Amino acid sequence: MFVVRIRNIRQQDVPSVQRYASDPSIGQTSNVPSPYPIDGAMQWYSHVQKLIAQGSSQVFVIEYLGQFAGIISLNNICFDQSRANIDYWVREDLQAKGIATSALRLALQGLKEEGIRNCFSGCLARNIGSQKVLLNNGFGLDQTIEANEGKFKGETLTLFSGAIS
Repeated sequence: MFVVRIRNIRQQDVPSVQRYASDPSIGQTSNVPSPYPIDGAMQWYSHVQKLIAQGSSQVFVIEYLGQFAGIISLNNICFDQSRANIDYWVREDLQAKGIATSALRLALQGLKEEGIRNCFSGCLARNIGSQKVLLNNGFGLDQTIEANEGKFKGETLTLFSGAIS
């Protein structure tokens, strides 16, 4: 059995997404709403299903030792420009175990097979764990900017890019 694997999201994953995305610690460093709405996971799932059907997103469940561990999303996929944006979160009790690093490596392998060569991601400057995930997967820091809107308005964001070879 693989320690970390990723697989396509399914409707039966919605209760796990609801349970773990509702943890306030997830919303403190990600775009996951906090407090998380009672039906947030179902609304999110319905939304991403449309994006998946359009071919502009791929959404995966991260599994660790066969358990739900988090989500990794490939967004704004553009095959013409060979690029995608990457977002991810790992449930709080499984953070700092290399799970996100391994999941991102798997997602990048899949993107390479599909011909995507350029990936982008970002995180809060205070989210050192997420920065390490990106750096461990060959991403480079492009810039730091101040968020001018949204729930992190006024905070420093770090923006990364990586070339898949």
